[in-house]
Amino acid sequence: MTFSNSNSWAQALSYDQKKTFHLVMQVAGSALAISGSVIRIQGYSGDAFGTGHGIFGLLALIFTVISLIGGVINLYIKKKGNIIKIGHALVGCATLILAFVTLIMGMDKDIFRIYVASSGANTLIALAVISLIGVMFPACFGVYRRIIN
Repeated sequence: MTFSNSNSWAQALSYDQKKTFHLVMQVAGSALAISGSVIRIQGYSGDAFGTGHGIFGLLALIFTVISLIGGVINLYIKKKGNIIKIGHALVGCATLILAFVTLIMGMDKDIFRIYVASSGANTLIALAVISLIGVMFPACFGVYRRIIN
């Protein structure tokens, strides 16, 4: 996602700078997501994976770890095959989709709607869907471009 040509700030960076920035963002974001998930799961008194929100959250967590492993493989492998780059991009896209679905399902819970009102929750859900589409469209186009080349 960091490499998107539609990012005005990214156009000024070299490929190596983009790659470094992507690495830093992914490691920081993944560390926060993984640690937050572990803290939340440990502090949950009920069945953490008994709802769609919990199941999608667990899947997002698993895909985050897989994406990190794929990123490290992609970073250190000497002969970079296109299949590894495509696989890493696809897992990253799947991770984002799962994370957004988890977020949306969390915003649709009754407890969330009590705090932000139903209209506020609906607005946030709509913004999350728009953000997901905005983030995924260039990413899917990039994966498609890698596949056909």
